[in-house]
Amino acid sequence: MAGRLFKGDWNVAIFDCETGSRIAHTNCNMRVSKALWSKDGSHLYLAGGKAQPSNRKDIENPDWGRIKVFKIVIS
Repeated sequence: MAGRLFKGDWNVAIFDCETGSRIAHTNCNMRVSKALWSKDGSHLYLAGGKAQPSNRKDIENPDWGRIKVFKIVIS
């Protein structure tokens, strides 16, 4: 799950599919538009942007987008 809290942080959370319990969460400081797990499940890749682009020039700017990689450790 990814989303923005009311006037707050851009959060990402992982939930247990069977129980619905939240397993982990973090403020990723960006609007997430795509999430992908590595094949072995050890990494979570998030793609998005720091803000909503205000015009086409911002969208075409290569500095606008972000990719974050999280290493997943199950304990």
